[in-house]
Amino acid sequence: MLSFNDFILDEDLRQWFKDRWVRMDTKGNIKGDCAREPGEGKPKCLPIAKARAMDKEDRATAARRKRREDPIADRSGKGNKPINVQTEEYIEEKNAPTNPALWSRAKSLARQKFDVYPSAYANGWAAKWYKGKGGGWKSISESADVLSQWKNQEPVSYTKHLTKFFGKPDELTENRAVWYNVDGFKRIEILDEYVMHASPVPHYDYVYSYVDLKVPHNLSNVLADSSESILLDHLKGEVGARCASLSANAVTIQYVMDVVEGNVKPSKQEYESRIKAMKKMFKDGKRYQLDWWPDITKDTDPSNTYYEHVDHHCCSIIS
Repeated sequence: MLSFNDFILDEDLRQWFKDRWVRMDTKGNIKGDCAREPGEGKPKCLPIAKARAMDKEDRATAARRKRREDPIADRSGKGNKPINVQTEEYIEEKNAPTNPALWSRAKSLARQKFDVYPSAYANGWAAKWYKGKGGGWKSISESADVLSQWKNQEPVSYTKHLTKFFGKPDELTENRAVWYNVDGFKRIEILDEYVMHASPVPHYDYVYSYVDLKVPHNLSNVLADSSESILLDHLKGEVGARCASLSANAVTIQYVMDVVEGNVKPSKQEYESRIKAMKKMFKDGKRYQLDWWPDITKDTDPSNTYYEHVDHHCCSIIS
């Protein structure tokens, strides 16, 4: 009777034969079964379906990487397992795209194409698509070094906080961090600024969020009167919000949506009441939610530990 470990090994071997693993050479050719011939270098093996799904250049790159990182063709002794070398190319964290918008498009397409994203295979596909469209990469300092050049500590803290959820910003400069197509927003920007704003209560702004939304021109003035946090770009069909958190920006954008849809009569009082109501929910241990905003960072979750250390959540009153 097979032991549990022998049973698992037996099942793995059955799957291995079922997938029919084949080897590839450094020219990108599929050579045959995954069994090295005399005088042949270390093979790169993959299931035949995956090998055929790759183009010849990708197969050649994978085989060269395998021989470079696992050069020993024969290992003496027992239990010397081959080194598992990643098939797809990946982009190191220390590199930044020379065309952030194009790289964002590549990642968006990868999310649509693959069931799992991020993953090594999806990232590799995105990198190849990006490179094929003329995109390049440049070495940059680590995020901590870039952020050390910022003048305002609050934007630095919030950027680091968002990075834990969204990953490294698509753009990071000496005065701006940007993520594209995350958390229900078209774009999120953190600027190295600390802008005084007195509505609904005194606070400082530095967080910007944007969505695509056509706003009729005749609503421009009433929305401007509602709040200086509302940013309209009629040419682009874009609406932005500026406050001290994603949650306040989500409330602001929802207000604009309701005004455009005719669900509410626009006024400064209506806008401010919404911000205050959301903040009260937070203090009362309740979570504010919107259908279109996933709130990946749990910005409105009262148990969010980030706000145990800062006092600028949702347009907080300046002490």
